[in-house]
Amino acid sequence: MRSFEAADLIEMENVDISDIFAMRQIWREGRRFTMEKPRPTNALLWFCGCDGSFRAKCGDVLYAPRNSVVYIPQGSCEEVGFVNCDESTNTVLVEFTVSDGEPFVFGGGIRVIDIDSADVRFYELLEKIVFEYSMPSKPMLKIKRDIYGLLNFVCEAEKYKHVEKRSFLTIKKGIEHLQKDGKQELSIDEIAKMCFVTPAYFRRLFKEYFGVSPSEYRKKRKIERAKELMEHSELSVEELAILLGYADPSYFHRVFKREVGMSPSDYKKRIKTRGD
Repeated sequence: MRSFEAADLIEMENVDISDIFAMRQIWREGRRFTMEKPRPTNALLWFCGCDGSFRAKCGDVLYAPRNSVVYIPQGSCEEVGFVNCDESTNTVLVEFTVSDGEPFVFGGGIRVIDIDSADVRFYELLEKIVFEYSMPSKPMLKIKRDIYGLLNFVCEAEKYKHVEKRSFLTIKKGIEHLQKDGKQELSIDEIAKMCFVTPAYFRRLFKEYFGVSPSEYRKKRKIERAKELMEHSELSVEELAILLGYADPSYFHRVFKREVGMSPSDYKKRIKTRGD
């Protein structure tokens, strides 16, 4: 089975999702489950109401605390234990095959995904996928779209781990700011100052890490955030612009249209039509 770094998936083309399965699970306290045959798909397992542990064939044990999400690669044979279990749904399972013409897995084996627990969007996607999959007429296009969204979170989390390495640690605080701050009101020069480096040095390291300049990254993050808000809120285009830190809504309109190929209003109409 081929493997890729999850952080590299964002830049890959023609990635397909298939063999989808999703369900809520209720495990009894102290129960253990063993995969007798190699797992046929990848899986994300969310320990939403219990703690878990994984034992590999080599004997190594991985602990998964409550509310953590574990990636389990296709082909693995794991033994999973469940403790401190709630009586209602205590895990959520999403299975899938990911391929670019032939299946592949993310390198690194079974591991806890380091998702920011404050970012509820990841967990909302997990809930949404399970709900959609439980419907009698499964909306597979929506489910695929949401699994792509999950994988994007996973890839971002895996990529973010690399910031701890080498000279990237120098600009860690600036990377965190550009990734997590909603309005993005600080200038790049101010962010560089926050890291105690020159603006030129910050820009060079940032581009080496992300492949784009800080300004380009900021713009793309704002556009993606605008899309999410249009899909999951009733905010007007003017309210969106202000929320995202655009003083001039008409400028936001121009930037969005240039990046997406349609105006914010047209994008909102397309979302509404797709949901009907």
